[in-house]
Amino acid sequence: MIGPNFIECVVEMSKKDTRFYILALDLFSDKFHIIELYTQQAKKLAQACDGHLDRIMKLLDFKSGRFFIKHYDLLMSYERYMPEQAKHNASISMEMK
Repeated sequence: MIGPNFIECVVEMSKKDTRFYILALDLFSDKFHIIELYTQQAKKLAQACDGHLDRIMKLLDFKSGRFFIKHYDLLMSYERYMPEQAKHNASISMEMK
């Protein structure tokens, strides 16, 4: 269920080359919706959500039939507003590699 209108969707997140895709199939209207991000943008999104997919899912929404990420601009500037947390998360992700 996505957004305040609880639109029932099947969501897939995938990566290809330098792009990251979030695809949603609206089960009611049988339409596909796609969000395309560069890998760096996807990394920032993941850092802002502490790597939790359920948090990313809660940010997905529809407005006027358009599929989007809520608070996208704020999330892309995450490192600017939370530098200590961003550095900590980056060091953890580097250790995992």
